[in-house]
Amino acid sequence: MPIGIYKYLMFSSIFLLLSFVIGCDPFAKTADDFYEKITSTDLTTESINKIAIGQTEERIINVFGKPEKLEKIVQPNVSHLSYQNEELRFVLNEQRKIIEYFVADPTFQTVKGVKIGDKKTRIIESYGEHYYEREEGGVTALGYFDKQNGIMIEFALKEEKLQFFLVRVHE
Repeated sequence: MPIGIYKYLMFSSIFLLLSFVIGCDPFAKTADDFYEKITSTDLTTESINKIAIGQTEERIINVFGKPEKLEKIVQPNVSHLSYQNEELRFVLNEQRKIIEYFVADPTFQTVKGVKIGDKKTRIIESYGEHYYEREEGGVTALGYFDKQNGIMIEFALKEEKLQFFLVRVHE
């Protein structure tokens, strides 16, 4: 076997082994991998305390007050507003509009009444059968796309119980 091919195979093997050891599966699927296969689910009313994707930072502050933590990220140019010890987070784009929010606080629920601690069956009863399922970082992600409005919701489950969920723009 030529030395170049041997080095390539050795490097590839080490990379794959390290990826699995440190918990990064190079073959793991992302939400985008399921987009074409999944039927759209209407998420137009999805919000937290009437705060929805596309609304402004001003609206968040009017409802939740001054954030406990404000973090500006340069690349990409976004801001993170955190509340409830970071169990409620909003991500804002350059125009200061919500492009994502994350909820791990059990006092909040989706518009369909799903809350932290609920079982997988409750999520499916509420959002329907048109979902994808994937594994990432020790949790099972259950996701829905609203293709007409460019929004998605993803529920993270551990042992069939909801740990957190996020709603974000899907382009």
